[in-house]
Amino acid sequence: MLQEENRQSAITNKDIHERINILEDILGRLKHANDTFLAEENLNYPETMERAKTELIESINHWKIRKTKITKEDEASMLSKEFETEVNRSFERYQRRVNQCHYQLSSEIYNRCEQWYKEAHYKENAVICEIEKSSLPD
Repeated sequence: MLQEENRQSAITNKDIHERINILEDILGRLKHANDTFLAEENLNYPETMERAKTELIESINHWKIRKTKITKEDEASMLSKEFETEVNRSFERYQRRVNQCHYQLSSEIYNRCEQWYKEAHYKENAVICEIEKSSLPD
């Protein structure tokens, strides 16, 4: 008798069970997307940025260790300007590399996040309307 009632209930409430399954699927995808976003919250800088920083420091240090004996004030002024030019050139190179890496990383992050969003996306209004229109038993 109980088995017959369960079978009859499954037949009668088939639409409700299907909608519940749809909502459970949506909730599962949303939870997965949320967990993925949280797991990726702390970003690590790529090795490329670290390498660019190291090369900048080495470039400046390399100029500094050049053996130059300064005997006149105009030589000091000239070497000072040369050093400033080298630092500016090195920094511009560093800045280009970091910007390039940043744009590439930004693009990768955007694409990943967009993919997670698309995987979790659903037609919210359609599902809610279907549930509201259905005849849920009291």
